[in-house]
Amino acid sequence: MKRIFGAAIPLALLVSGCGGGTGAKATPTVVEITMRDNSFSPPTITVPSKTKVVFRFTNQGSVEHEAIVGSETVQTEHAKTMANGGSMSGMGGTETDAATVKPGMSADLTMTFTGPETVLIGCHEPTHYESGMKATITVT
Repeated sequence: MKRIFGAAIPLALLVSGCGGGTGAKATPTVVEITMRDNSFSPPTITVPSKTKVVFRFTNQGSVEHEAIVGSETVQTEHAKTMANGGSMSGMGGTETDAATVKPGMSADLTMTFTGPETVLIGCHEPTHYESGMKATITVT
């Protein structure tokens, strides 16, 4: 999967776009995800493969949240890093799969998935992932 980190943006609701006709530049699909204290909404997302998808995370909770996109292995490894006092800046090559969002703010992650797969979004702030702050992305 190709990953690009985006900048903070204003709040919006669920929006999706599609490419135009022949020769037209494809418009990315935008998926709005609300972060609340210990949950992502929606908790399940389906996106098509080979389509640019912008995941727009808006934190409506009272504390900072993170969004880590990756397999269960990626989630487990990041949880270990966080448990040992680490942070997203210590994640190595996976920083383009992640965003930290302060309360009242938004951030985008732009991704293109190359084939069918299932990945997770997780927040690994203390006790959040264990309390269910995760979402599932199904790529078709």
